[in-house]
Amino acid sequence: LFEQRIADRLGLDVHHQLLDAARYLESPAPATLDSFRVHGYRVYEEVRRYLNRDLSTAERAQVERVRELHEGLEVTAQHAFDLTRRGERDEARARVAEMYRQAGSLRDAVERFVEMRFADRADLRERQHRSLVLFTALTGLTALLLFVPLALLTRMLHARLVAPLEALAR
Repeated sequence: LFEQRIADRLGLDVHHQLLDAARYLESPAPATLDSFRVHGYRVYEEVRRYLNRDLSTAERAQVERVRELHEGLEVTAQHAFDLTRRGERDEARARVAEMYRQAGSLRDAVERFVEMRFADRADLRERQHRSLVLFTALTGLTALLLFVPLALLTRMLHARLVAPLEALAR
């Protein structure tokens, strides 16, 4: 399912962001911040892909929740980066630990969205199945309704035209 692939990529990018944040805490380097930002942009792109889908109101709200959670995670990360630059490592570690909690909430929100999409797909398949059964039944009924009058018309034509002509021909 398309949504599951997006969720997997999103989760992987968030995981990379967490690793980058922890790495930056131990060894602050601009390349680590760049990597963090690249993965953050990828998450943004994945969320945007979700939002470009045909979604129900509840599903759209869930994707917005995912977006908000990710933005919160990035704000916390930026705070941790600032604390690291100022040399406040213990406080920065506490922020990174908060990021891990936020990432758990983010993962749960993404999983909830995927579950919603699976349920929506199952409902759609059920509705399509019911429509197909109804269509098949109506087609059969229509064929029957056409067949019966045609059979009666054939019988009447045989009795009124063919049988008298056969009698005359003898």
